[in-house]
Amino acid sequence: MNTEQNSPKYKYEIAIKARNFHYDNFSKWSTYFYVAIGAIFIGYCTVSTEGYKDNDKEFLKIGLLLLGYSCSILWHMSNKGYYFWALNFIKIINYYEKKISGDDNNERVYSILAYKEQNIDVLFPNHAANYSTSKISLVFSYIISFSWGILFFYKILAILPTSSICIAIGCCIFLNPLIIAIISIIGKYCLESKVQQMSYIEN
Repeated sequence: MNTEQNSPKYKYEIAIKARNFHYDNFSKWSTYFYVAIGAIFIGYCTVSTEGYKDNDKEFLKIGLLLLGYSCSILWHMSNKGYYFWALNFIKIINYYEKKISGDDNNERVYSILAYKEQNIDVLFPNHAANYSTSKISLVFSYIISFSWGILFFYKILAILPTSSICIAIGCCIFLNPLIIAIISIIGKYCLESKVQQMSYIEN
């Protein structure tokens, strides 16, 4: 076995390259979601304003809303998947970094902070703050998914003859997160990465 390839330093460098490769791929995949969701929304607005026949218009609007809702949920799940693997790579990098540097914090890069208190303020617009971009992306994609769900369920319930505005709004608020949760749970068993055969690093 190649001694260099078995060294902590080599594995450390490979982990960084793998993390960067994963980030680059995710950035490309995210663009597909942005374009698709944006195009679907433009299509929905176009159908809503153009002079289609009433039956055709309603069918197209429901179809586009369902498509936008589905794509936004998949986008949210993709963000969750990226966050999972980002944390995984950071843990691996920190693990091998500690193996290389030992107890010398001056030799570390990923597992130390340059400062904790300086210039960190959430109230001032020109100050830094410790926010997680990945978590913000998750919240944003969930809001987009929730918004598509409100449009979709409201449209479905609004065409029912016995449905009132209050019932429609209530169903939108309570059904929407339930549907997102159910799809996320189903996705865990159908779309999750295969990790059963992977080994785990020591804590």
